[in-house]
Amino acid sequence: MISQTNRIPRQPKPALIEYFLGKDVTDTQDIRRSPDMMNCILDDEGTPEMRPGYTKEFETSLGAGPILGIHKWSDTLVIFHHGTKLYTYDWQNAPVDAYTGMGGSTVSGSYMLGTKLVIYDGTTQIVYDGVTFEVITDVAYIPTFLISTDENGGGTRNEDLNLLNPRWYTQFNTKAGVFTYTLHTGNLDAIESVTLNGTPLTVTADYTVNLTAGSITLVNDPGAGENNLIVLARKDSIVDSSLILNCTFHEVYGGPSDSRVFMSGNPAYPHIDWWTQLPITGDFDPTYWPDTNFDRIGGDNEAVVGYAVQYDRMVVVKEDSIYLRGWEIATDAFGRTVTRFPSNILNKSQEGGYYGDASIAILENDPVFLSEFGMRRLVGSQVRDERNLRDISPLVKIPATGRGVAIDFDNKYYLAVNTDTVWVCDYLRRVKDEKSGDYVPVWYEWDAMPVNVWFSDGTYIYFGSKDLGMVYRIMDPATEEFAYNDDGAAINAVWSTIFTTFDRDDLTKFVRNLIIRQKKSVVYVMDKGKVKKVTFGDPNMKIKKNQKGRRSNFRARHNCDNPGPKTKARYWSCKAW
Repeated sequence: MISQTNRIPRQPKPALIEYFLGKDVTDTQDIRRSPDMMNCILDDEGTPEMRPGYTKEFETSLGAGPILGIHKWSDTLVIFHHGTKLYTYDWQNAPVDAYTGMGGSTVSGSYMLGTKLVIYDGTTQIVYDGVTFEVITDVAYIPTFLISTDENGGGTRNEDLNLLNPRWYTQFNTKAGVFTYTLHTGNLDAIESVTLNGTPLTVTADYTVNLTAGSITLVNDPGAGENNLIVLARKDSIVDSSLILNCTFHEVYGGPSDSRVFMSGNPAYPHIDWWTQLPITGDFDPTYWPDTNFDRIGGDNEAVVGYAVQYDRMVVVKEDSIYLRGWEIATDAFGRTVTRFPSNILNKSQEGGYYGDASIAILENDPVFLSEFGMRRLVGSQVRDERNLRDISPLVKIPATGRGVAIDFDNKYYLAVNTDTVWVCDYLRRVKDEKSGDYVPVWYEWDAMPVNVWFSDGTYIYFGSKDLGMVYRIMDPATEEFAYNDDGAAINAVWSTIFTTFDRDDLTKFVRNLIIRQKKSVVYVMDKGKVKKVTFGDPNMKIKKNQKGRRSNFRARHNCDNPGPKTKARYWSCKAW
């Protein structure tokens, strides 16, 4: 007799995701990763959350058009660049129209050197001292070019000419019976002042001028003296201020100290950069750009696109190569002790297409920057001046955009590109690239973020809009009740895997239950001056610490004698047990 047996279908193994990962558009089989992740972020325990929204920083728009820059003067005052205007903003009242005269069409940058803030946009540079905005060429440093100069113009080189100011001082040693003193060059535009033994002289009454010869003739015998006759001359053709004014990016660097500013990005000379010099007084002066302080880095046909400072070295990023700049103390041809900044090639790319500039940041002591093929990271080796280039975005394949603007905030790198997309690099959280075997950072993709420029005050991130003349602040869900909207608009947040999307025909899916677990308890703690939300515990389980052995086993399993900081779930779970 043949008996019939009813075979019980094999039950599929449940797909359990306990710790989610970021976006991955490769052919991965890891269900913790998402090929279709938008407007999400992972919390400390790997749980997806909707990204925070943004809100207006002030109510009334500055007018149509983009915010071109947000620049910090102090903790209580920032400066907005919109159109041709600069606005001061004290974080409490409406922005105040403070200056008109910027170029009005390009993004601006800024830097602090000494006690002055310089704001530049590729055509104009403005100096701010906390009270007054002034054009940099109007207040540029006037160098003392020659000292101990004889009556024929031969003297000792003291300081170099300033590209931003066609004026210079010459100090003469006078001789009894000698009335005429000639500068080192003729065809002057003006002799603006003459001082003898500390006393200002008057033209015609005390001296006459020959601009063609570049000389002055005293009316009275000056007698003998050293560096006692000081002449201030001007020759407009002797320097070219556009070399500096047309630069579009900068870096503060000086080797062991941040004593100088380097600039490049001049479209007429894209392969050259320039840097400031300390005057004889030793002050950090952003208005002194000597005509001898420049460098042609690498080939003339390859533009410099950005800088980064790594320890006491400067990384110079060009379109297809990377250079490392150092510093040295040397004696120049005039016997002066000077600081030089030589550079050597680090990496000659086979791919090229480096964008640099506004995308460059230092993450965990390594420079990162955007290229045509994604994000690149320059990592060190055991050799002091050796670096290697690595791809840190192979899982998301950031599309070529031509420009990216970035900010590093709270252990995350935010990269805004031209499509209103922001790519967020959670660089302390790593995931394995299954193709190369390398561990790379987790990435998230956000949309509907019209970022033109970024800014952070250390507590929040702000951005200037692309066309509305508004500045927005990204909200903090831990302290703000309605933090999940973009200026009132809903945020479309999605997280899916190859299992939950049903888009993979090669994977058979049998879904009986989809269980989403949330944490049982929530506490709020202070972390570096900010309120942080910490979730812990399983809502479907009860604490059984009264049962024999349960409490000791749990505490041993989780090392509760050393529970870690209050900002982590393990601390509070141990406290509950």
